Formats: sequence, structure tokens, C-alpha cells
Amino acid sequence: MKMKTFSVSEINRYIKRILQSDPLLGHLSVKGEISNYKANPAGYAFFTLKDAESKISCVIFSNRMKNLSFEPENGMAVTVMGSISLYEKSGVYQIYVNDMEPSGTGDLFRKFEELKKSLHAKGYFDEKSKKNIPPFPEKIAIITSASGAALRDILKVAERRNKTTSLYIYPSLVQGIHAAVNMAENIRLANSSPNEYDMIILARGGGSIEELWAFNEEVLADAIHMSNIPVVSAVGHETDFTISDFTSDFRAPTPSAAAELCLPETGAISETLDSYEKYMKINMLNRFSTMQNLLDENSPARMNRKLFWRIENEKKDLQYMFAALNSSLAHSLSRLEEEASSTFESLNRANPDSILRKGYAIVYNESEKVVSGIDDVNLNESITIAVKNGKIKSRVTSLKKGI
Repeated sequence: MKMKTFSVSEINRYIKRILQSDPLLGHLSVKGEISNYKANPAGYAFFTLKDAESKISCVIFSNRMKNLSFEPENGMAVTVMGSISLYEKSGVYQIYVNDMEPSGTGDLFRKFEELKKSLHAKGYFDEKSKKNIPPFPEKIAIITSASGAALRDILKVAERRNKTTSLYIYPSLVQGIHAAVNMAENIRLANSSPNEYDMIILARGGGSIEELWAFNEEVLADAIHMSNIPVVSAVGHETDFTISDFTSDFRAPTPSAAAELCLPETGAISETLDSYEKYMKINMLNRFSTMQNLLDENSPARMNRKLFWRIENEKKDLQYMFAALNSSLAHSLSRLEEEASSTFESLNRANPDSILRKGYAIVYNESEKVVSGIDDVNLNESITIAVKNGKIKSRVTSLKKGI
């Protein structure tokens, strides 16, 4: 009996009908850890649900996505509810998610957060410990897979932007249990190399959290932190973040972006140098012109004219100052004369002789003190009366208070 031959489409449709007709697969709940999560701008998302031994592809469409109470992330432990079916075009079966709930943090995500917290406490992420990226490097060490897309991207950018900077490749494992140790060793080799590199680029293309896990190992973080050469981390895609990104001196979102950052464009440098040359020529001409003007202004004839007018101005200033000084002195003398005359008059009025000439007398007791009242003398005390032309001796025969 001849075996019937089917097309690929027929087989996929048949398998899809079997999956859809199974009551268990039509409505089930599966728990696992999110990995390789990719959200589409249209609102739907693809991801992998995995456990320690296996994984399965999942898709959630926008009408289901908007009903979620949280934002899914790589490393999250979740429980998804939905059905299993086959996508005929690719022949891949997957879970079509109707709902999803967080059920805790996945093991890898938890390890990531624990190491991140530990290294942060050690100061591995401090900005003050970051080294500056040189603007015009002569030698760059590249630590990446010799056959990976990351190296091809970097070399492509280098070919376009800058052919003068020397690139040294350190072929490394970038995935697997030995990758972190291998990359750390290459960082140490680059630091001890006689080539004296200006910087190191640590690069790898995108991947799931499992594929990028080597860049989350502490042994690699230690090597980056201890490096005397600035390290640029260029791991994964723009949305991928690793411990290496936080520890490195600069994080580039992709390997291509790292090359753009580290390799200055030769054409732009040439234009800048030409601009500086033009600026220097113009500046020198301007300075020459200024010096020539100064020489012209300081010629003997101009200097003589300047000296003449300066002397004339100084002469006028002195004349003005002399006139002002004379005026001030005359005013001061007049004021002093008035004050002296007023003082003389006041002293004259207070002179006892002036008082006596007016017919008044001054009486002194036996102690030769001026008698100003009846209490200043005693009965039978000898007193002296001073008048304008002499003194009169007398004795107190009686005392009477009042006038």
C-alpha cells in the first residue's frame, strides 16, 4: 500500500487541530520564569517560559496585555493561563496567554539583584571611581567572540569611521559556564600587555538572560573594577542590562554604538584640524595688525604730540588745584578769625576784672575763698573785699539771711 504524502501546511494544520481539540491544552495554567521577553510597539509581546529543565514559547496579544496588573520582566516567576496551539507558518507550538499573574522572583533575577546590591555596597558602581574614555585612542583591545556578530559590527564601523586606530582582538567565550572566567582573564592579559591599550571594549550581541548570564558573574565584575584601562561594556541590545554594564566605566547600548563612541571619525578630525588652522591664521593676522597699529600710534611724532598735550593737561590741572587751594585757605583763615574774636569776647566777659570795672565787688573769707553766700563766713570773721582799684579789709559784725 502506497504511503500518502502530505504537504508541510497540511501536517501543521493537522497538528494544530489535535492540539486545539485536547481539553487539557485548551485551558491550562503553567508556572515558570519569564525569559527573552520582547514587547512590540503594537501592544503584544513574545517571551519564553522556562523552568530548570525545559522551556516553551508564549505570546500575549494586546487585548489581553492591557488587562495585566503588572509589567512583565525577564527573570520574573509567573503563572500564565491560556491555551496551547501551533503557529502554522513556523510550525512552532506555543502558549497563547489569556492572563498572567506574578508568582515571585525567578532564580536568575534574584541572583542578579543580590549581586548588584553586594557590588553596589563595595563601591563598584560609584561614579567617582569611573575612568574617563580617551577621545583619540591609538590602541583598543576588543574582548568578544571571534566569530560573533558583535565583532563584525565593530569592525564594520571601524572600517567606515577610522582606519588609523589599531584594534587588537582577544577571542573569548561569551556564553556558558566558563565564559566569565575566560573574559576576566583576557581583561587581565590586556592590562599586562606591552601594547599599552587606551581602552577595552567588552562586547557581545543580544540574547536571553541565560545567554547573557556570564556578564552577570562576580568574577568578571571584579576584573572590570580592577582594570587600570577604561572598560566600555557593549553587551546585548539597548534594553539589556548586565552587571558588567554597571561596573564598567561606560555602557554602550550595542557593540556598534561602542565603536561609534570609541572611534572618532577621521574625516571629522580632519575638518576640525582644518578649522583650527584657519582660526590660528586669522588670529595671527589680527594680532599682527594690532601690533602694527600700536607701533604707528607710538611713533616719535605721535609720542611728542601726546607728551605735549599731556603736559598741557597736567598744567591746567595744577592751576585748577592751586586756585582751589588758595580759595580754601582764605575761607579757612576767615573762619578762624571769626572764631578767635568770638572766643576773646567770651573770655573778656568772664574776666573778674571786667566785672569789677562795672562797680561790682568780690568778697573773700579768711580762707581766701570767694564768698557766694552767708554760709561761707562766720560772725567776727575777717573778710577781704576786692573792688576795681584795690582791696578793703572788713569784719563781719552781724549775719542776716535774706535780702
